[in-house]
Amino acid sequence: MKNKITSLLLSTLLIVMAPNLCQASTGVLVDCEKSPGFTKRLNATVKKLEIRLKKYEPGTPPALALQSQIDQTKERFDRYGKSNLL
Repeated sequence: MKNKITSLLLSTLLIVMAPNLCQASTGVLVDCEKSPGFTKRLNATVKKLEIRLKKYEPGTPPALALQSQIDQTKERFDRYGKSNLL
């Protein structure tokens, strides 16, 4: 009998004290691609790389590597934007 009361009390406490699941539809969370912070970070990252790119002649290995990094960054942000993350 004592075990039943203890398990009932414990399960009741777990239910009452369990955190409520957050609903994404409450308007607090926004899709990545629609988020101003996400767009701002993309633009800042690409801008830093483009500033570094201006230091090199076009077609040189460092310039090609930086251009490749810019393309990869844009693709990565595009994948994040399309992945329905909030």
